[in-house]
Amino acid sequence: MGKFRCAKDVRSVVMPQSVTMPILTVIGNKEMYIENFKSIMEYECDSVKVITRRGIVHVKGSDLDIGYLDMDEISIKGRIKEITFE
Repeated sequence: MGKFRCAKDVRSVVMPQSVTMPILTVIGNKEMYIENFKSIMEYECDSVKVITRRGIVHVKGSDLDIGYLDMDEISIKGRIKEITFE
């Protein structure tokens, strides 16, 4: 099994423009951004489910709140304890 060569391997991966993958950015356990999402499936103080173009992102925690909402980006703030993908 060969070694992973970051620079070469990263340059060789090219995603087609038509494929819009969700981008998740997590800052500690206090804030999370999801880009390229479709809609909010569930919104409660301890659970947020967001539908993306590739599935569902389920965020569990406490005192969860939607800090920012745009056409294709959302931020979730609070005490994030668990992130799962369905």
